[in-house]
Order: sequence, then C-alpha cells, then structure tokens
Amino acid sequence: LSRQDIPSVIVPKGTQVAAAGGAGTPILFETDEALVAIAAALTAVQSFDGSNYTVLTNQNANPGQWFYPFGQKTQPSSALLLGFSSSIAFPADQINLAVNLFQDPLSQPLLQSGAVIPPPATLVWEYWNGAAWVSINLDSDGTRAFTQDGHVLFPGPGTHLMQARIGNVTDSLYWLRCRVLTSSYEMPPRVAAVRTNTIRATQALTFTGEVLGTSDGTPNQTFPAPLR
Repeated sequence: LSRQDIPSVIVPKGTQVAAAGGAGTPILFETDEALVAIAAALTAVQSFDGSNYTVLTNQNANPGQWFYPFGQKTQPSSALLLGFSSSIAFPADQINLAVNLFQDPLSQPLLQSGAVIPPPATLVWEYWNGAAWVSINLDSDGTRAFTQDGHVLFPGPGTHLMQARIGNVTDSLYWLRCRVLTSSYEMPPRVAAVRTNTIRATQALTFTGEVLGTSDGTPNQTFPAPLR
C-alpha cells in the first residue's frame, strides 16, 4: 500500500488496471472480484522438514524458480512458514494468499477425470501468538492442499499475532505457517510463488447505463459499445 499507517484497503470488484501495450496504448483489465489488500509485506519464506529449517525467500521472490514448501520428504510436522513485516499490527481483515505451483514444461499435464478426489494431505494453518502456534479456521483452500493453483482465504489474526525470530530468519516478523497433519502425496508439491494482494483480472472494459440497440430477430447481430 502507498500508506503504511493503515492495515488494509478494499479493492472493489471491477477496479480497472492497465498494462503497457504496443505503441504506448494501455491494455485495460478489470478485477474479477473484490480484494482486501494488506499493508503487511511477505518478506521471508522458509520450510521445516521436521528437523531443519530452510530459507526459501529468494526462490519465492524470483520468477522461474521454485521450492518444496514442506521439504523433499513431506511428512507430518513438516511446515511452510511465511514471515510478514509491518510497522503496525497485523490486519484482522480477510487474508488472501495466492499460491502458484511450479509446472514442469517437459511433463505432460494430468488428464482430469471430473471426479472429486479428496486432497492427498490434511494441512493446518496457524499463527504465532508469542507463546504457541494457534490454529486458523480457513474460509477456503482453492489449492486443495497445494495440488493446484489457487487462493487460500482466512481471517487475519490481527493483534493476536506477535512478532518473533523463528527458524533461520534473523528478523523479528509476524509468522504464519501451514503444517502437514497427514500426508499421502505421491510426489511432494513444488511451489513457484506465494503472493499477497493478488487477484484474477479480465482484459475487458465494462459499460453501464448504455442502450446498445434493439434486435429485429436476425441471427448473429452485433451492437457496438460507445468508445470513450
């Protein structure tokens, strides 16, 4: 956020954003849903394999790299830890974490059968309150236990979350973690990036209150929207 003295702001659904286009013409997008953007910055990432911590901050920050969120041998008690820096208390609004898995360009995508298959692991999300890890009740896990790209949504712990130095990161940060409770992964998940303040957008421009015209019943009629 441009202001660091507020914990969050709401970005409404349909907010227009632009990307650079050819000949200096911007390409317009609109957000597909509302987003609570938080001021707390994800500044440290590390994994815990049950005995050792591994710092993964650089892998998470650099496009083209990837990492094992729970180590190469995912097992109960393995965990992914996310450290946030903020000059004010951690937000109590909804937290939206976008998780993108690493896709090997040489591997063939799996065929989707359409059947609903239970996730191969049970994951528990927690926050550090200064003395112990406390469970978080998720609103939703669109990643299905890190088996597909998606968003993880949950209420922010707010002032219950305390800063601490954990693992191999020397900075005192606000820590969230995703811990493996049970696992039956055939292959350990590989993550390309975990991001905050990320939402889907569509390359489109919405017009409201416009009369486009009247159909005479002819097939495949089109009605142009006015250019602005």
